[in-house]
Amino acid sequence: HVLSTIQRSNNMAEADDNSDNWKIMSDAKVRMPSDMPDNMLKFCIQSVGNELAECSDVQFEEEGVTIAERVKKLFDNKWGPSWHIVIGKNFGCYCTHESSSFVYFYYGDKACMVFKAG
Repeated sequence: HVLSTIQRSNNMAEADDNSDNWKIMSDAKVRMPSDMPDNMLKFCIQSVGNELAECSDVQFEEEGVTIAERVKKLFDNKWGPSWHIVIGKNFGCYCTHESSSFVYFYYGDKACMVFKAG
């Protein structure tokens, strides 16, 4: 597998400094360029969006881990194991991931990072 290393920061103020690096796609603000095929990216945004659409902040605090686990299972079933899903309001990351298997986006006020490693 070809691997690449990406460093990401969940700082909306920093993200807004250069709007050319973001693209609105299906109610999500996607960091571009993403390292994910279009069909997988669409599935990702829809999967996360379906989970978060009816979820209040209070519910997210209680069920956030469960939501990420459900999205992970969808990805593992569709594209094989070793997917990692991070959804939250305040996190930073330095990760190594497989080629063509990384996206970072906002769905509402939640930052979402989906990648495959392992």
